[in-house]
Amino acid sequence: MLLLLDTNYVCFYVLDILHPCDIAEDVAIAFGYNNLEDSISFSTSFGCLQPLNKYSDLLRLELSSTGYRECLNFTLCSIAEIGQMMNKKSHDEKAVLLSNAKTQDFQVVRTTLIPGLLKSIVSNKSNKVQ
Repeated sequence: MLLLLDTNYVCFYVLDILHPCDIAEDVAIAFGYNNLEDSISFSTSFGCLQPLNKYSDLLRLELSSTGYRECLNFTLCSIAEIGQMMNKKSHDEKAVLLSNAKTQDFQVVRTTLIPGLLKSIVSNKSNKVQ
């Protein structure tokens, strides 16, 4: 949900705002799609991919065709994951520690991708790709 303040800033926790149309979509959702009136647009426009999205799609296609797999992991992890589980002392890592962590699993901002990748491998071990 989009929250606009008097200063017109978007809240920091809104992660799906990439383009101006995303803000319009959130406003339409808040107002209610059924509350919008139908009208005919008198302007013409041609949609196209943003250059960064086009590049990302091409890169994703090329990497997946060479055998790489995409893995989406959490940004936050536990202190143990970047310390003890990686055979390091937790005070050796210069990680950003959250002051109000809600769970033990999400205490710090990750400093490496390895713990998340290992957790994905363990979670997906029984789900083998044919």
